[in-house]
Amino acid sequence: MKMIKNENKCVQLLKSVVLLLLTLLMLLCFNSCKKNETADGDEQVENNEIASLLKGNFNAYQVVRSDTMNGDELRSVLSFIDVIQQNGYSELKMVSDYAMLNPIIDTEIIIGETTRKGSVYNENEGAVIETDAYSIYIVEKRLIFTYTDSKGLIDGLEYILFCTLDAEEAALRETYNMELFERDVKRYAHDDFTIKNHVGDGSVFSADEDILFLGTSASNSTVTVQLAKGFDVLSSFDAVTDADGVWKTNVKPNTEADSIMIRIDGNIAERYSDISFKKNEINTCSDGTKVYINGKQVDVHVNEGGNYVVSSLAKAESKMEIKLVRPSKVNDCVVRPLSEGVEPDMSGKEITFTVTEFPCKLSVEFDGFHFVNEPQKSVQLFLYPYEEFTPDLDGRGLMYFAPGEYWVDQTISVPSNTTVYIDEGAVLHGKFEVKHAKNVTIMGRGIIDTYYFKVETHMAVFEKCTNLTLKDYTITGPRKWMTVLKESNTCLVDSLNILGTEVNSDGVDIVGSQNVTVTNCFLRTNDDCIAIKSRGSNVTNVTIKGCILWNRNYGNGLEIGLETSCDEINNITFEDNDILYVDGSCMSIHLGDRANVSDITYKNIRIENLNQKLIEYYIKETRYTEDAQRGTISNISIEKIIIVGDSIGQIIFEGYDANHTISNVSIGKIRYGSRYLSASQLNINLKNSYINNIKYDGQSVS
Repeated sequence: MKMIKNENKCVQLLKSVVLLLLTLLMLLCFNSCKKNETADGDEQVENNEIASLLKGNFNAYQVVRSDTMNGDELRSVLSFIDVIQQNGYSELKMVSDYAMLNPIIDTEIIIGETTRKGSVYNENEGAVIETDAYSIYIVEKRLIFTYTDSKGLIDGLEYILFCTLDAEEAALRETYNMELFERDVKRYAHDDFTIKNHVGDGSVFSADEDILFLGTSASNSTVTVQLAKGFDVLSSFDAVTDADGVWKTNVKPNTEADSIMIRIDGNIAERYSDISFKKNEINTCSDGTKVYINGKQVDVHVNEGGNYVVSSLAKAESKMEIKLVRPSKVNDCVVRPLSEGVEPDMSGKEITFTVTEFPCKLSVEFDGFHFVNEPQKSVQLFLYPYEEFTPDLDGRGLMYFAPGEYWVDQTISVPSNTTVYIDEGAVLHGKFEVKHAKNVTIMGRGIIDTYYFKVETHMAVFEKCTNLTLKDYTITGPRKWMTVLKESNTCLVDSLNILGTEVNSDGVDIVGSQNVTVTNCFLRTNDDCIAIKSRGSNVTNVTIKGCILWNRNYGNGLEIGLETSCDEINNITFEDNDILYVDGSCMSIHLGDRANVSDITYKNIRIENLNQKLIEYYIKETRYTEDAQRGTISNISIEKIIIVGDSIGQIIFEGYDANHTISNVSIGKIRYGSRYLSASQLNINLKNSYINNIKYDGQSVS
């Protein structure tokens, strides 16, 4: 009997222990439910105390906000209220902490440090949830919410939404994030988040190829680009930042989309509306001529300036088979520059030839072409090798224009250490102004079309810049100087295509700058193709090499002047250039101010058609003159000049006075067609006696 009693005691003790453990477990579960720390907002929220207080009862409450809230915090609370109102509680309102205006009631949600809780609030009682970022307390019917920073405020308000609204957390978070974004509160938008695409409301993208989106963000974050119709997501494209914080993703176009949203780790960071995707049209030349490259018809850009094509080799291609199909039988065709040696085959309506070296810039001219007034009877081909855009975001900013069309009314300013990339297929209607900047590159095979701007204004001005590179793009339409390098140093202008039709549409103006190279450019202008000038700073060490020049009614081909207000313009080299057409002077120095112009070299200049003057140098006052004093022209070397066409033009020299002369000009033997000209065969005009030591083929002509 004694043993049985002992066994009963053991069973009872065991039952007591089990009951105690169960009680402790229930308390732990209750406490975990009561103090459910969900700082990241990703865990399931269950809080019966907050729910029982607010659920179905929001209209009985007023939100009291601290008077010390900053703008972002106030907008976050307004977003919180909007979500609640959208879920059926339209009478919920927010009041300030000022009791005289907003009487205290016992159903309040008190947010922030306010005076209302002084008599009823004890920090040690009523805690529902406590995290490092925020805390929530309940005192009778009041909910009291404190937070440490703006992020804590947003997270805590979201926690309340999850507790009390009958909606899925994902939908609530999306609505809440959108309300925050609409009020310009960017949740979880890292300080280092950027988007490098130059995209804004109203952007038009190409619908024919993937679009690269790229930028920077915190490492190991996920950036999502979404195409949407309104707020309905049609497609998403994710990118995870690499170790350097760079993200990029290719977005497949969707012509149904009218907005773009960009998210960081699921939270919206940017949204652009009125977006559209446009199918690339295949246009013909203005007279109906079609252009094919490697069997595929390509788009011809047509505007007031004529017709032109920009095309690059595909990755696996090594040559371009060019075919032009005219509206009627071809009787004549010339491909310039003639130095490229392109002999087109003509058969019926077709013109064909092959290009194997790139970049290559050609002008194809048809029957009845007249260079001055009818550029539409030709097409310019700007052909490039394959290029894959691989942006280097390490230490440099980037503005990226993806294929599409952009209308930018405001001047685009570019800061130091920035690359602007205008991708092939992008058409930008905008103008650049870059001042006091270092290490700036503007490049890409896109188009800057400025016929949109009707006022006479410079379209690309680079003032007091250092280490500037301009490369590959096409600019057309300006009604004033098209590319201006003003008081800048160490500049490269490489393989640009410049097409101007208006008076004053200079191609490249080098104004008071040093150490400049302009190379491999196609410049068709209705004023000076190249102009070297100054309004203060000296100009030195300039090279113009490998360019194709086409001057229309006004201006000159290779010009120094007229503005020459500085001490020195020297060490200028014009080498290996083709002048297709020139109406003014092929090689000119027009000195109207005090500069001493010296050490100028012209070498390997090929001239296909000239109308008036081969060479014109003068020193005299002009309507552009600013200085009371005149300068001098000296030490000029001109050699290996080849002329084809009907005219050899004039050679004109005019000094100013005995102290301001033209001296030491050496001209090598000029070839006209297949023969060299003697001095007697040239039309040399020495307009006064202030000219010294002028030689042709080593013999004096002055």
